[in-house]
Amino acid sequence: MSSFCKDVVIGGVGVGGNLSLDLAARVKDVKGVFAICSPFTLKNYSTNFMPGRDVWNRILSKINRGETQGKYLEFSYGNSLVNYIENPVEGIKELGDYLDSIEKKYQEISQPVFIIQADDNPVVDPKGSRKVYGRVGSLDKEFCLLSLNEHVLIDGENASKVVRKIVSFVQRL
Repeated sequence: MSSFCKDVVIGGVGVGGNLSLDLAARVKDVKGVFAICSPFTLKNYSTNFMPGRDVWNRILSKINRGETQGKYLEFSYGNSLVNYIENPVEGIKELGDYLDSIEKKYQEISQPVFIIQADDNPVVDPKGSRKVYGRVGSLDKEFCLLSLNEHVLIDGENASKVVRKIVSFVQRL
């Protein structure tokens, strides 16, 4: 990456934050990483994002038994600009497998880490982001819990507040 720019900071929202943390665990010349409202496991997704709790529990059970081929789920919550209207259940299974696979990688992160979470996030349970934070190996890490009820915190009326926090993190690197 140094052939393109001197310092690289990576970050993402939701699973994009998990992807950024995964990259930081593998690419040590990343200067810092931030994750916004990132889940720890599929169970950290709320029923506002997926179907009702009973349906979601049945889906997770079917995923565990391998009974998901060819099925799709409509999302009952979301920002149509960044979320799909429906997703294949098999893709959700793959996402769950991915989140499980990177759990141990968090401890390999040595760069500064900034994790932001909304306390009333309608998509990702704050306990999930807190678990991600707890697993990060970096000694230079910060967890910021904001009193918000949004998932995509860099969009909407509170975006400038969140962006300022991210800019402050990047500037101190």
